[in-house]
Amino acid sequence: MQSYRHIEPDGTHFEGHGVFTVDPDHGETLWYYVDSMGRPPEAPARGHWEDGTLRLERRSPRGTARHTFKVDGGVLTHTAELRLGDAPTFSPFMVSVCRRV
Repeated sequence: MQSYRHIEPDGTHFEGHGVFTVDPDHGETLWYYVDSMGRPPEAPARGHWEDGTLRLERRSPRGTARHTFKVDGGVLTHTAELRLGDAPTFSPFMVSVCRRV
């Protein structure tokens, strides 16, 4: 499970909550995610672990989101990329660096 909260200097904020699980029929990792943007939950992102890195993709009518999670030296880095519409390549969206407090 995960919880995420981002606060802007003006006090506005964004919150998200995710649940990771494994699809027993296919062995894929599934990531269910909801946030405070107001859209209904989408189908889970699907992916797998490779060399200590979790890579997931979620497809929707708007496009494809690709997420990469990697832990190195106790630091979790989450990278998100988007490919919207008919775009041929992914574009960077965000990088989050998380440290245990």
